[in-house]
Amino acid sequence: MIEQYQIPLLKDHHTHPSISAAFSGAIKLRNVPEKADALALIRNSKEEMTVVLGWNTSYYQFSDEELESFPPVVICNTSLHGFLINPSAKAMLSNKHPDVIANIDDEEWVEANIYTILKFLTNLRPLETARLKAFYDDELLPLGVWYAEDMLLPNRELIAQFNELGYRDRTRLWADEDVLTSLTEEDRQQIDGIKLFTDGALGARTAAVSIPFLSGETGLLNYSDEHLRDKMAQLRHYNLPFAIHAIGDRATAQVVNTTHSLRQEFPDFPPVRIEHCQFISRETATLAKSLDIALCPQPNFSSDSGVYTDRLPPELCRANNPFRMLIDEIGYVPGEDLLFGSDGMPHGAEYALQQSLFPLYDEQRLTMDEFIQGYCMPDMTHGSLNVTVNTQEKTVKVEVCPA
Repeated sequence: MIEQYQIPLLKDHHTHPSISAAFSGAIKLRNVPEKADALALIRNSKEEMTVVLGWNTSYYQFSDEELESFPPVVICNTSLHGFLINPSAKAMLSNKHPDVIANIDDEEWVEANIYTILKFLTNLRPLETARLKAFYDDELLPLGVWYAEDMLLPNRELIAQFNELGYRDRTRLWADEDVLTSLTEEDRQQIDGIKLFTDGALGARTAAVSIPFLSGETGLLNYSDEHLRDKMAQLRHYNLPFAIHAIGDRATAQVVNTTHSLRQEFPDFPPVRIEHCQFISRETATLAKSLDIALCPQPNFSSDSGVYTDRLPPELCRANNPFRMLIDEIGYVPGEDLLFGSDGMPHGAEYALQQSLFPLYDEQRLTMDEFIQGYCMPDMTHGSLNVTVNTQEKTVKVEVCPA
């Protein structure tokens, strides 16, 4: 059966346009499953400093000998939580970024300093305003995305660039503590919220899960319970909402329990939104809902249940993105306290719709109405998406129609 829909353009509540724009010319390995092809792309690069995105460790690894044979290169895991910097690149970068280069191979340091690393990556190449505009207009819009929140403000210059373009209504800007303290009061008024990271990612096997990965790890918590509570209490004086990265169930529970404690002591504690929450439990979700904690998961991450069978046990594959539980049992409402985004993995309407309507597990499924409410602009002022759904073949095709 063929179903036709016309829906608004996407409102991506969680992504990284500054990173994506900065590396619009980077080598992208997301759709390069053969190692020989990846090796050729990197070895043939003519860049002074080659940046590689989208490396999936389920496909292949790079040996020390291969890394040494490359031109200067920074290779980023598809999760942006694992990195390889080869010796020639380390030599070029060590004077300007000594802490990052000295610790980039230390998994615990990386997760504890992930925001520092992401800012380091973004600032490797100066981001011209023209490239930011081109990313929104020539890359996001053809994929059906009008609005894209920037979960990583790398520097104060980006605020001026968004203002110069007149694109502040196409984003929200989230910043970490270091960036916040570096801003003038005038600039700080344009920040929409504070970003924290409490665990790692599936790609790096550092998401804090209670059921171990197949290789035995249970991931990393970046804070002790006391440290996270102290940090959030300290930052509350900015009176800004929190967006807190928590993928594993242990990290999600830690954020919710900490917020519960803080709300008891500070009834006017700022709003909290949890990013990803892929393995949130029913118990944690129930408490989160009672505390008015919003959730911002990624429907496209439902594919992790198939992509990461090399590292996730069956219980975690099935527990990933429990949308039916959140909506039907806990009462989360798409567009109100359940907001959807892509994290740039990948951007665009077609893949997000495919994973929403036809995920691997029924528990991950969203209806078209739920998708529209949680992931689309409020109307078609800026354009629309013509969506063709083949329910028999379980496929989705999208035609983007800008206004």
